[in-house]
Amino acid sequence: METARPAADAGDDTHRDDAVLEAVAFAAERLLLAADWREAADEVLERLGQAAGVSRAYVIENHVADDGRLLGTMRHEWCGPGIGSQFGSPLLHESPWDEDFGRWAAAHARGEAIAARVVDLPDDERPELEAQGVQSIAQHPVFVGADWWGVIGFDDCDRERSWGAELDGLRAAATVIGAAVARHRIEDDRWRAERRWRQVIEHIPAVTYTDVVMGPDDVRMEFVSPQVRAILGYEPERFIDDPTLWISLIERDDLARLEASGVLSASDVSTFDEVYRMRAADGTLRWIHDTSTPVFRDDGSLEHFLGFMIDITERKHAEEQLRHAEERHRALIEHIPAVVYRESPGEDPSRSYISPQVYDLLGYTPEEWAWAPGFRLNGIHPDDRPFVRELDERSNATKEAYSVDYRFRHADGNWVWVHDEATFVPEPHGEGFWQGFLLDVTERKETQAQLERALAVEREASHRLRSLDEMKNTFLQAVSHDLRTPLAAILGLAITLERGDVGLDDADARDLAGRIAGNARRLERLVTNLLDMDRLASGVVTPKLEGVDVGDLVRRVTEESELVTTERLVLDLPSIVQPADVAKTERIVENLLANAARHAPPDATIWVRVLGEPGGVVIAVEDDGPGVAADLREALFEPFTQGPSAPRHSPGVGVGLTLVRRFAELQHGRAWVQDRDGGGASFRVFLPSQPPSDDLLPPAEHGPVSELGVLPPTG
Repeated sequence: METARPAADAGDDTHRDDAVLEAVAFAAERLLLAADWREAADEVLERLGQAAGVSRAYVIENHVADDGRLLGTMRHEWCGPGIGSQFGSPLLHESPWDEDFGRWAAAHARGEAIAARVVDLPDDERPELEAQGVQSIAQHPVFVGADWWGVIGFDDCDRERSWGAELDGLRAAATVIGAAVARHRIEDDRWRAERRWRQVIEHIPAVTYTDVVMGPDDVRMEFVSPQVRAILGYEPERFIDDPTLWISLIERDDLARLEASGVLSASDVSTFDEVYRMRAADGTLRWIHDTSTPVFRDDGSLEHFLGFMIDITERKHAEEQLRHAEERHRALIEHIPAVVYRESPGEDPSRSYISPQVYDLLGYTPEEWAWAPGFRLNGIHPDDRPFVRELDERSNATKEAYSVDYRFRHADGNWVWVHDEATFVPEPHGEGFWQGFLLDVTERKETQAQLERALAVEREASHRLRSLDEMKNTFLQAVSHDLRTPLAAILGLAITLERGDVGLDDADARDLAGRIAGNARRLERLVTNLLDMDRLASGVVTPKLEGVDVGDLVRRVTEESELVTTERLVLDLPSIVQPADVAKTERIVENLLANAARHAPPDATIWVRVLGEPGGVVIAVEDDGPGVAADLREALFEPFTQGPSAPRHSPGVGVGLTLVRRFAELQHGRAWVQDRDGGGASFRVFLPSQPPSDDLLPPAEHGPVSELGVLPPTG
């Protein structure tokens, strides 16, 4: 907004216009050529203010508050003689534009100037200006690029005036200030960028350098960062002054290799990336990783090479130490008597390892060993596979260490016992891995199995000894009882007969004699059974087969034994002639009758039968008592074993049925007990009609065929 100018002397206006133009030219020269336009700002404002004949000239710079409001702050000021400075006024320091001068801010943002007498301004804009003594004011916005940067203004405190050439001068000065600020910003940005670049260059742990191509075979170092001093011990200027220094420091063998590869040629514009050794100023060799990249101009021509050089001596030494450590570790791993392995949970072959001892253990080379899913489980013995699979799944879930023994199939098909033990090793940036070892424990397992078998044999022997001891005690008790009972009876009856004062008629004497004879026969059977058991145990008993009428033999033994009263007996004894050992068959019948008499109820009927069977004859002694439980039918034929029905007052020795079975087996027959048709027990002996021909010849000496002379039962 501009007010009308009152009439003035034309000569004065012309003189002022020329002065303003000269001041603007001065401003352009000073502001644009100064290293920092701000250093020339006060001088420029003085020339402009004097040329325009104003009381005050100033520059206000915009900036944004934290809350987003646009503020203005006076940065530079010139005041005429007698005019008070407003530089320190709080109204011009971070003053919000939108409080009293929002209209002005909007106009300036559009690129418009403000030029007016204060009395002509709106009521809300006058107080602050009047407080400063301003009667006329002119301001022009300063733009930097497209951004409103601030204003340059004139205040006239002496008179109300119209603005003409002065406003044009402000416009020109605002343009020059905007250009100066823009140039300053560009220079400042460039300086900051260069400073940041230099800070980066000088603080990175690498030597930065540029090489320029001076000719076909002439490449010279144009710049090298100070870090070269720490790496090689030479000042950076040495490499700039002496183009041959860099090459002369490269170790001879490495230089020959680089020259032979052609990477040092100036005509090679590909990326350079090499590792070589250089001789430092103190004589030590330093490992260098050198990388450089060509930088091209817009027209495609080579401008320079930009390179980075890193000292990797420590890394090389660490790699060398690591290599030696790995070699020692591998040598250790590959010579211990165990298979060492590393396995990832995902069974990734690239992350797995197994030592060469796997060939000695399982017949597979490390290359042949397959880490594919299922290989290890499929190689495990089927009996061990379920619990190994369960352990594998659990350990992969919990990552708990495991230790297990199982059988694995060797490449040759045999089974090898292995001890497998592993621990999970977590990794900071990975899933971790299992570190373990395999040991061949086949010999230990076999020894353990032998020991367990020996312990089992020992336990069995101990059990048998205890059983034998128990049987011995039972046997001694039974023998003692069975021997004393008939002996006591014989002794008592004999004493009775011996006494002369006892009057006995012939019938009583015969009765006593018969009772003596019965007890003597009972004693004889007991002694005979014991002697037979001893002969069988010694292996000196052999069968003497001859043709015999089995029915007649059984009848005779039954009638002579007097073991069972005739009232209880039922005989079915047909005549059947076949080979048999007469004495042993008689002993079979006697012991079967004695067993029936001892164990059958007193009122039970006893059947004695001879039955013709295909291939032989069966001798059966049966009763209609309670029978024999199935779980006792084999035990009854063991030595010194008594059934539950044995009489308590005379339990017997328990060898009768044992002799029955063993005498039957000596004749290639067999003995057993079964249920009787109609109830009760049926003890049976089968004697074959066609025994081995050798048994029909005259008796010969035969050694023992098994423990106690027992042959395996037939049929």
